[in-house]
Amino acid sequence: MLQPLRHRFYRRHAYFMANRWASHHGRTFQGTTSTETDHESSVNVNVRLGNAVRYVQSEDFKQANINVTMGEAKVYFDKANINGDQATIFLNGNMGEVNLYVPQDWNVDIEMDATMIDINEKGVKPTKTGPDVLITGAFKMGDIDIIYTDVPASANSES
Repeated sequence: MLQPLRHRFYRRHAYFMANRWASHHGRTFQGTTSTETDHESSVNVNVRLGNAVRYVQSEDFKQANINVTMGEAKVYFDKANINGDQATIFLNGNMGEVNLYVPQDWNVDIEMDATMIDINEKGVKPTKTGPDVLITGAFKMGDIDIIYTDVPASANSES
């Protein structure tokens, strides 16, 4: 009769310790919603059983690593500038939804290893006159939406 009680205590303790470790290292594991603004050239978004919204406002955007497991990520690149010729967005995960908001002038190329996903391009008609953006990675069971946004010319020019 003591064994089941001991086992229950261990499982509760392990859950507590995992959440304590995650919060110490700036990560979350369960049912969370986070919103952040990133100004770095390399952006990391990790979602597990939750939602995340990221506003990328980098002056020299180079790459993004987006990992989604049973959650939803919305990443806004509409105020990001690419100084070089190319940037890369790595999408990895399963059973999730990813919405990428990109400027209409980005030339987006999708090369995904995808199983049972729906990839949609929405929003304003892309002009594809700007830098090349490669979207690559492996995703299983989910939705990926690329939403082109109309960004005023003054938003991308330096003042």
